[in-house]
Order: sequence, then structure tokens, then C-alpha cells
Amino acid sequence: MPFKPIVFNEGEPLDPQKLTDLNTNIKEAFDNSDNLYSSTVNNITQTLKPVIYANKIEATDLSPNTPKAFNIDLGNGFDSTQPIYITATPRGIVKSNENITITVYRGGSTPQIYVQTNSKERRSLTIDWVAIQLIEAL
Repeated sequence: MPFKPIVFNEGEPLDPQKLTDLNTNIKEAFDNSDNLYSSTVNNITQTLKPVIYANKIEATDLSPNTPKAFNIDLGNGFDSTQPIYITATPRGIVKSNENITITVYRGGSTPQIYVQTNSKERRSLTIDWVAIQLIEAL
């Protein structure tokens, strides 16, 4: 059933049928929301859906101006033959004179997050990260 536009005019009494149609629209949108978008490759259209995994690492024993690597575990939900996109960010307060560099490295079999700070006081940092992969919807 196609999406049915519904208009609620100001001052108009609520129409039970409009509310029912609105509920149907919301349900259909929710039921179809696992499909992120469609893409065309070589004239073949395929529906893709996201696989998303998020976690955190505790970056400890940091030294000023020295990058330190931390492995991240992606679990078993990703297809190793497809690209995985990872982003990371520090959690908490970063002082105005403090520089923190966070880099995601996917060169080996285990992804790593490199953390570097210029602060002599900061010895640890919580890093939140998110990994996303688009897979073909079945």
C-alpha cells in the first residue's frame, strides 16, 4: 500500500479515519525501515541495509606526544569481504590547550584505534566508536 498523505487542519476536529491512516503510514515506514537505500551497480539494483555495531575502549597508559594502539573487536556480525566504515570520538571534557588525535587503522586483520595526546596530565581516555557496513538485504 503506498504512503497516504494526511493533513490535519488547525481547528478541525480529529478524524478517526485520518488517525487510522496515520497509524498505518507509521507502521509501514517502520516495517520497511531496515532497507537503508538502493544502489545501482552495473545496471543491477540491489537493496542494502546497514549493520551497525558500537562500543567503547578505555585508552590507558597514555604518554604525551606518543601514539598508542588499541585493538577493537567488531564481533561476528560483519562480512569480511565488504568494506567496514569506522569512526571514533573521545568521551568527556577536553581542555582548551589539549590536543587529542584519534585515528582508525584497518590495515591488518584486527582494526585498531590510535590515540595520541599532548597532555602530560592525561593518562587515560574513553573512546566511543561506531562501525557500519552495508550488506545486501535478502
